[in-house]
Amino acid sequence: MRKNLFLLSSISLFLLSSCYSFTQHISNFGKSAEINSYKIAEKPLKEEWREVKSLKGHISDVNSLSFSKDGKLLVSTSRDKTVKVWDVNSATLQNDFIGHSAWSISAVFEENTKNILSYGADGIVKVWDMKSGKEKTEYKDFPMLLMEYMFNNILPVNFSSNGKYFTHVYCKNTKGISNCKDNNIDVYNSSGKQINKLSGHKDFVSMVSLSNDGKYTATASCKEFNFFGGCSNSGIKIWDTNTGKEIHELIEKGRIMALGSFSSDNKYFAETSFERVLQTWDLNTGKNAEQMIFASGNSIPSVIVYNPKINKEIASLRLTVASVSFAGTLPLAEKNVQIWDMNTGKLKSSFVVKVARDNSIAYSPDGNFIAVGACSQTRTDESGDIPLVECADPSIKIFKRVVN
Repeated sequence: MRKNLFLLSSISLFLLSSCYSFTQHISNFGKSAEINSYKIAEKPLKEEWREVKSLKGHISDVNSLSFSKDGKLLVSTSRDKTVKVWDVNSATLQNDFIGHSAWSISAVFEENTKNILSYGADGIVKVWDMKSGKEKTEYKDFPMLLMEYMFNNILPVNFSSNGKYFTHVYCKNTKGISNCKDNNIDVYNSSGKQINKLSGHKDFVSMVSLSNDGKYTATASCKEFNFFGGCSNSGIKIWDTNTGKEIHELIEKGRIMALGSFSSDNKYFAETSFERVLQTWDLNTGKNAEQMIFASGNSIPSVIVYNPKINKEIASLRLTVASVSFAGTLPLAEKNVQIWDMNTGKLKSSFVVKVARDNSIAYSPDGNFIAVGACSQTRTDESGDIPLVECADPSIKIFKRVVN
């Protein structure tokens, strides 16, 4: 019975995004705004991406990926509880950090690449020394609910890409985040010292995203929570991470927000919704910049990341519903990594990769490589209260941009 319920939930999760209708009314600070709206032409243009490396070493799903500042190293986290560092050029494992007692969820390099910060489902932030390969210190009391992460990608801890800051979202009255009406957002530096608190949301906080340099933090809240992800009547706030001062409030009415990402120059913030809309905001003015409407019949992006080198280029990871195959009790999906030109609203290129989890994708700093957590076979783990399907042959695929 548990397996049947889990299967039904999984099917609904993949098909739900096709059931929403697009609501075109958008307001900015309570006033209507003119938007550059593009209908996405889903046809690759003058470039392609070719697989050049395959990194193998994890024994379960890859949860996150992040490049070092110079692009030579890649750090990965996994359900196997390890944090691994790879040499991208040689495709070899450089460090294997073992210490989390539960899934390792996310990790980033500090800017000088001497240390790595990681967060695990054990509720601990760990600092690892790259030279010795050992744990330097840890910061506790950052608990998470695994089901919130699995179904809705809600993370209580989020890092800036340079490892300078991390945020902690928590609720005083409950263990989880999604049922809370009194979420708190604390900001810490890499030394584990709390530097301020971001206060202002009246409803529960569903998303936190830090800019690459940690200068800005975006948070989203919503009044109504959907179990399969997304929030109706969501509001987005942009904060100065250092001072805790609110800079902009980006109001979206009638849409169900999914996730967001900063451009590396901090000029734009992009967010997606379950209506298959990708909206970008000009952070100098707090106004709508571009709005892109994905063609009907395809799902929303489950991941969006800005190209660190080209700030008007976005990579998204999207499901093609027809490509879902089943292995065990959960779908194993072929997903399209799609590269969008935000100046024209056109698709520049795309490639397909088979994945089990959606959030392991990263651009290299020069914008010429994309790393994706891949999976071609799954197995069922019935050791816990709920049967879970995990990847049986995880790998990290490195793709290189080739301009024709």
